[in-house]
Amino acid sequence: MIHTRWQLYFGHVVPRTDSLVTHHYHAYNYLQQSTRNFVSVTQLATMFKAAGLTQVGYQTFNLGAAVHFGIKSY
Repeated sequence: MIHTRWQLYFGHVVPRTDSLVTHHYHAYNYLQQSTRNFVSVTQLATMFKAAGLTQVGYQTFNLGAAVHFGIKSY
């Protein structure tokens, strides 16, 4: 559900708002396109573990934003 809202917001609201303010509709259209291939928070945590990090975790915030963390042993 958050992903759908995110796509709606960046796919329609941001470009239209920007076009009203700056008249550059396509200037922010790239943002929505670039977020289409984002992995989920759990997928990114799995990628962290696969890269060798331990104690991997994440904190989610509004609109699906998240901060990931882990420890890399040397």
